[in-house]
Amino acid sequence: MATNPIVRPGLFFTLPPEIRDMIFELAYPATRPKIIFKREWQREQDREYKRDRANYVPETFPTPKVSEFMVSKEFFVGAARAYMGAQDWQTDDVRGFVWGHHGIFYKFARYASVNLIGCVTELSDCRRLKSLTVDISVYAFEDMRPGLHVWEDVCSDSDFEGLETTSDLLELRRATSLTSLKITAEHGSHYFANTAAKEQMWQDNVRRYQDYLWKNIEEKREDCTKRTNRPEEPLYWWSRVCFDTHDLRPDPKLKVDTKEQITGPLHDSDVPEDEHELLDMVKQRGADVVAWVRAKKANAEPTEEWFEAVEEVAVEEQ
Repeated sequence: MATNPIVRPGLFFTLPPEIRDMIFELAYPATRPKIIFKREWQREQDREYKRDRANYVPETFPTPKVSEFMVSKEFFVGAARAYMGAQDWQTDDVRGFVWGHHGIFYKFARYASVNLIGCVTELSDCRRLKSLTVDISVYAFEDMRPGLHVWEDVCSDSDFEGLETTSDLLELRRATSLTSLKITAEHGSHYFANTAAKEQMWQDNVRRYQDYLWKNIEEKREDCTKRTNRPEEPLYWWSRVCFDTHDLRPDPKLKVDTKEQITGPLHDSDVPEDEHELLDMVKQRGADVVAWVRAKKANAEPTEEWFEAVEEVAVEEQ
């Protein structure tokens, strides 16, 4: 008589998060990923078929790397964070990801090396981007004041300030986790820097440009308080598993134990800006929210309609 096997829960997710992260990092180390776009792959298959129909052997599209992560929702987050965060993404990789707006790239990529300035504005939205290398050519400085050549003249901060390239690179102020920016001189610029002295001047100006950029990024870095205080996004609507598995969001559908609720006067710093957090607070502390709204209406810092809308929702939730 056949019996159903006993399915026992795994022990992996009973381990502390730090140990799980170490295991994921060992399982998904830095490699050289190969980004394959299905449309380009199909074109190559068509060319192979037309080139030698008699010997052509159809191939199936390679299994995506993320298929390895499809064990559970929490496993997916941990594996994706480790794998995407370990790679040094190159220009072609970044272009493929940013054009497709792949979520795990934006959320977990930590290292990138690009030679296309246009990629930088997209990389600025990567939440965990830690280190970026940008390889630039002399053409990045072509809109400097007339008569100034980066391979012959010493450039100053005022020369760098008006560059279109500077405007693009200063978007990195939004990359609040960035700790290292390296600007390198493209080797193909020897057509202009065709002597040892010109090459040295070109390299020196690139270093000056790097120092100028980093100083401005550090001084005017976007305030990341609002971004870091908000909860990470769930895998899907109302999922309790988020992209940050160390801070799982509670299921809003679950009833809140009133004994564990925090009560008392609300201060401005206690009121979240995120709409989901605000609704959660209304559900848990409706009376406190109403009291805060009524106390603030006299000053009316936002619009009167905003306070009335929040008060109405809070009263309904009570």
